[in-house]
Amino acid sequence: MKQRTNNSSLNLLKESPFWRFLAKLLIDCAILVLSILISFLLRFEGKIPETFLANLPFFASLEVLLLIAWEFVFATYRNLWRSTSFKDFFLVCALITLQKISFSALTLFLYPLYSYPRSMIISSWAFALIGMVGVRALRRYLHESKFKTKFKGEKNILIIGAGNAGRRIAQEITANPQLGYKIVGFLDDDPAKQGALILGYPVLGKLKDVKSVVLEEDVEEIIFAIPSQPSLIRDVFDEVRETPVRFSTLPSLSEIAPGKPLYQSVKELRIEDLLPRRSVKVNIGEIARFLSDKVVLVTGAGGSIGGELCKQLSSFPLKKLVLLGKGENSIFHLEQELRDKSPSFPIELVIGDIRDREKMEYVFQQHRPNIVFHTAAHKHVPLMELNPDEAITNNVQGTRILAEIAMKTGVEKFIYISTDKAVNPTSVMGAAKRVGEMLMRYYQGRSSTAFISVRFGNVLGSRGSVLEVFERQLNLGKPITITDPAMERYFMSIPEAVSLILKAGEMGKGGEVFVLEMGEQVKIIDLAKRYARLRGKILRDEDIMIVGRRPGEKLREELVEEGEQTSSTAHPLILNINSNDDLGEDFIKSVDELYQIALTRDPSLIKEKLKEIVRTYKPEEL
Repeated sequence: MKQRTNNSSLNLLKESPFWRFLAKLLIDCAILVLSILISFLLRFEGKIPETFLANLPFFASLEVLLLIAWEFVFATYRNLWRSTSFKDFFLVCALITLQKISFSALTLFLYPLYSYPRSMIISSWAFALIGMVGVRALRRYLHESKFKTKFKGEKNILIIGAGNAGRRIAQEITANPQLGYKIVGFLDDDPAKQGALILGYPVLGKLKDVKSVVLEEDVEEIIFAIPSQPSLIRDVFDEVRETPVRFSTLPSLSEIAPGKPLYQSVKELRIEDLLPRRSVKVNIGEIARFLSDKVVLVTGAGGSIGGELCKQLSSFPLKKLVLLGKGENSIFHLEQELRDKSPSFPIELVIGDIRDREKMEYVFQQHRPNIVFHTAAHKHVPLMELNPDEAITNNVQGTRILAEIAMKTGVEKFIYISTDKAVNPTSVMGAAKRVGEMLMRYYQGRSSTAFISVRFGNVLGSRGSVLEVFERQLNLGKPITITDPAMERYFMSIPEAVSLILKAGEMGKGGEVFVLEMGEQVKIIDLAKRYARLRGKILRDEDIMIVGRRPGEKLREELVEEGEQTSSTAHPLILNINSNDDLGEDFIKSVDELYQIALTRDPSLIKEKLKEIVRTYKPEEL
């Protein structure tokens, strides 16, 4: 035990700043003295005259003292030799140059009659410079060589992208051997970088060579240093999907905290990173001005979209945020999360059903919201086919109740969350959501309230989503179930969708049906394979079970239907749909009749009435 204590003390001493400073200083002083001695030996061909030999210790000591003084002036003792850069080399050059100049001036002033060989000063300057720069370069080389060999075979990594981000992550990994990485090289499509060495690591080829490089170099992990190019990430991922390599990526530079090491921001590749769509950016300042000092009410706050809305809204200067939901547990957990993030943020919790008109009137009268985000809805297509009355009483009648109360209480903006399933709907759920869009257009202009609809496709990670199903099946070791190999869907991450909803709410003047640009549709079977691969499993044919389409499901979704005209908006990922639907009093009368029919619970009558209201609704008989 005593020996262990002594060793620990010795290690602490070695790692202390004073010990490092003293060691560096002694090495520099030794190099300086040695350079002086070598200069004299070369000048006098190995036989230094007695007159110079007698005075050499004094002048060498004077040079050493001047060196120490300049070391403190330049604070070179703070620099880590293992991370020496060109800037440090120039610093050493300036240091030794000023030391020699000051020595020459001092000896000339103090000993004008003593002839100190000026050639000695020049040659010793050169030798000292070579020695000091050399020892620093050697320290860095040994540090990096030790890193490269010590962890050889432990975790070989390949960096995709040899630009600024790739160089920086390589430099940080090299300087931190405790991470346990060995960089095998880079891949980059830039022709000028082919065959080049970057920080001592080779550019091994272009991105199309990734599979051969992974196999030849025994790569265990790929780090994508091209976060703004999802199509390249997806191509590389698919190329090596059947190898056991792991995947990581860097966030965009705007997501990295200032001063934080880049390697600490490396994250596992997510399924969202593989979606074929452009990255989403919104002007936070414009949204903040829109929401400043407003009372905002979110219906369906306990759901996936509603919950994320509340999380993003809690970062804006609201007067109050009202969380309205039917499920007490989800509202409770959301409140805890918001309180942990911002303990003093003004939150009000309301448990209630949007179909309860009296309760909703009480809530709006009590809190007087300026802005309403209406996300509450039944969204499960097959379940709504089995329970069409619920789709009507909740998605249609509940929306109507909220809209009418909003007009009555002077709500400024009412933002209704729609879905791509409302376009040429084949399901009761989709048709009901389309009626909700029509209600927004009907009520627009009948009061001071601006009614806005936002239509988009599936969001990844929502409750009851396909990823939840895949996750459960993978955990149980069961086959992944796919309804149809040809089925495709639009996908977007929940945070991205919500940021665009906020932007649409800020832009909307009333009467718009905004549709979010979702990129290309993704085959569900491809999504399953990619998701399983990110979870460490390669899906074979025997791991996939085709079960057939369920009631109400379409092979492909649409965001805009025939007859709808789109126009651009201030945001490139938000389009405005111009509709020519004539929604007079006959429309609202039909909605009344639809609600009364829903109370009979008769599925066939409900669907027939829906077809009258939504001309494009065509139920599919599977």
